[in-house]
Amino acid sequence: MKDKFKNRIYIAYLLFLFRNIIIFSSGHSGYTTRIMVLSNLVICVALSLIITLKTKKFNIYWVTMIIGISIFGMKYSGYNDMNKFWNIVIMYVYVIFSAFQLILLSITRYLKQKNLKRLIKVILCFFSCYFFSEFYNQHYCEPKSIVYSTEISNIKNEKEMLEIIHKMPMVKRIYYKENKKEIIYPKSDYFPFNFGFIPDNENKNIIMISLSTYINYESMDRLAEKVNGYLILMNKSNEKIYLYMVTDKSTDFILSEYELGNKNIKKIHKLKDLRETDNMLELFLYLPASLIKGESDYNGKDE
Repeated sequence: MKDKFKNRIYIAYLLFLFRNIIIFSSGHSGYTTRIMVLSNLVICVALSLIITLKTKKFNIYWVTMIIGISIFGMKYSGYNDMNKFWNIVIMYVYVIFSAFQLILLSITRYLKQKNLKRLIKVILCFFSCYFFSEFYNQHYCEPKSIVYSTEISNIKNEKEMLEIIHKMPMVKRIYYKENKKEIIYPKSDYFPFNFGFIPDNENKNIIMISLSTYINYESMDRLAEKVNGYLILMNKSNEKIYLYMVTDKSTDFILSEYELGNKNIKKIHKLKDLRETDNMLELFLYLPASLIKGESDYNGKDE
């Protein structure tokens, strides 16, 4: 086969691999997104087989990096809604067939060059993508836009509600307090006491959601609407409940605060700069990233 055609096959393969990252970063988790993930995965697998069996022209490190970033980045994907059965199935299918492509191409390259050191480098390259993904999603990328579309028709009790919320994208941990009854899901010895909320809010009904990373205000509003809907399903719409959005990294700052009651949602506070932090390491990492992106100011005023 001509080198020009081989290069086109390889470039097309890289583009479709990169498209996986774009799809997972879209913030959507519905039927259309599932079809897009599956169809793109089928094309990627087909192209990897063509490259392996016919062209044999590829850069294993580029392939490894893109696949690694897409797999580890699913943690911060809006598609990562564990309340949806088919989303879970497709994520497993994606990981399995992505690993299949990576193993297939790695073996092909190893059989051609018989270089064990190169194979070890490929493995290290793959796992280094985890640290890249963590840095990018925690310290560099803009607050994410997430479309919360989990539809629930029945909720038995508070614990089931917290489990549903916890399975939604970007939600790391939830604290629920009503009439001095407290539930932390998943269990934690320190959360939410590190926020100093307990002494100041002894008489309030509270739901505190700690996020895996920053999401934008529109996404927080959508999440608040879902939580309010779940409270209505539990016949708690007449009770006044305060909803807080926080992150574990910034223990002195509330990202957004809502008052839920009488089937209404009232936003009573939001942090003007979502990247505000009291953590020196976080600040040290954030400022260079801000300069790279061209952001000149860093203020932490509230609204």
